Amino acid sequence: PDFFGQRLTVARARASTGHEFRVTQQWNHLDFYTVSLEVTSPDGRMHRTTLNGDDPKRWRMPLQIDEQDRLAKVTLSSGREAKVSW
Repeated sequence: PDFFGQRLTVARARASTGHEFRVTQQWNHLDFYTVSLEVTSPDGRMHRTTLNGDDPKRWRMPLQIDEQDRLAKVTLSSGREAKVSW
């Protein structure tokens, strides 16, 4: 993900509702990487949330989908869990 504008997908999941989740990492043009969660609803609308602006480069990241509580949980490199409602 070290090139301008390139996003690397480091996790992906799909809920039974049809919602799709994608965790991406993009070089922030300094020393770190920006981690975002993209949620695409069944009708095609996409919402992107920035989870961390200074994460180290990673090739995989844990992503859990809690359909009952409608939460996507991403474990960042610090061990902190970022949660996003959908």
